[in-house]
Amino acid sequence: MTDSSDAELRARLALEQCKVTQSASTERAFSGEDRDTKTPGVYRCVVCELDLFASNDKYDSRNRYPSFASETGDDRVSLYSDQESPS
Repeated sequence: MTDSSDAELRARLALEQCKVTQSASTERAFSGEDRDTKTPGVYRCVVCELDLFASNDKYDSRNRYPSFASETGDDRVSLYSDQESPS
């Protein structure tokens, strides 16, 4: 990421959004604003605005974060175990 795009993201996104999208951080457990949302629609990336998940694929996994049965497109979401970290 270039300095100008980094500065643009910091200006456009909330601090927590920057940490999650740019530094592989996570929200505090059970704190995400969309965790219990039932509104029909599509969840989009706050950085690139690509569709990531459809609300009809959301389910209650009794996990601390929103859970989805599948993503909307190939190669849009990377999955990592708790022991892994993105490269």
